[in-house]
Amino acid sequence: MGSSAQDDHQDEIKKFLDARYVSTSEACWRIMSFPMHKEYPSTERLYIHLENDRRVYFNENESSDQVLNRTLPETTLTAWFKYNLENPEDNEAKQTLYLDFCEKYVFHKQQNPRVWKPRRSGFGGVIGRVYAVSPKDIEKYHLKILLYRIPGATSFTYMRTYNGRVYPSYQATARAMGLLQDDNEWNDTMSEASTTMSPQKIRQLFCILLSFCDVSDPFQLWLNHRLHLAEDYLYHRQQKARTLNQPVPTEITDEMYGHCLLDLNQILVANQFDLKTMDGFKDIFPTVDTRDNYAYPEDSTPLERMHATLLIEALEAPDPNSLPFNPSQLMAYNAIQSCALADKNYDAAQSKLFFY
Repeated sequence: MGSSAQDDHQDEIKKFLDARYVSTSEACWRIMSFPMHKEYPSTERLYIHLENDRRVYFNENESSDQVLNRTLPETTLTAWFKYNLENPEDNEAKQTLYLDFCEKYVFHKQQNPRVWKPRRSGFGGVIGRVYAVSPKDIEKYHLKILLYRIPGATSFTYMRTYNGRVYPSYQATARAMGLLQDDNEWNDTMSEASTTMSPQKIRQLFCILLSFCDVSDPFQLWLNHRLHLAEDYLYHRQQKARTLNQPVPTEITDEMYGHCLLDLNQILVANQFDLKTMDGFKDIFPTVDTRDNYAYPEDSTPLERMHATLLIEALEAPDPNSLPFNPSQLMAYNAIQSCALADKNYDAAQSKLFFY
């Protein structure tokens, strides 16, 4: 009886976690008192981040002033820039890449401020490992490419400088240095697709190329094929103009190209890409969405169509003064409506609507 009760209360999860098998080889190793762990060479993790884009840690009970006024500690990257800037006479540092810097220098984390100092006990025994960066993080990814090529850098601006010219982005710098392959095969793919595919399918192909095929210059690929990408926008606009007895457009306008970019971005966002952050696109990306569901039924989602319908109904609603609002409700209604109708854009962190 006692044995049966004990079996009923066995903790199988604990038994599984605590289970251990000591083989004969491990037993012999321990009997001989050999070391259980050894790592050679040791690894130094090297931080990578964009300018003014460092990760900040703070306690939840700290005020915003305390967090904002705090001096950020140097990272391995900013300390590398600082060492090269303050030690121009160190020829060894001028010829050493960020990845190899820890072989000859030591990063003192406990010192304030954190600094790199030359090793006292010779070189070697330590290798650097830069944190992994996804190609979808375009600027940081190309900064990593440059860090593997440019020794002795003194600043983020230095990393964007080539042959005396300061480029607007790390991607543009890498392209100028010839570190990116050409896009001939992707141009051929788009040209071939334009002869047989519909514009909607070509847009999907364009997004696939940007998401998975390491296109070195997405903006130039857009310029080369935007006529085929936006061809149906002109057709829909012509159909709408004929229906409303309006002048029929004959060429694709900048507004139509803007609608095409908005629809492309909707597809790319699912793959963690954003055209607004890419070279070239951020200068032409529309700031106001003027699309309508009639012109683009195949690209609008059910949620977008529902939102458009509700918006029309809200705009056609009766005067709020005639609705049974109490003073507080009327004040909230007026505030929300004025914000919704205002011609003002907010970034992603601020563009939230809360209903109650």
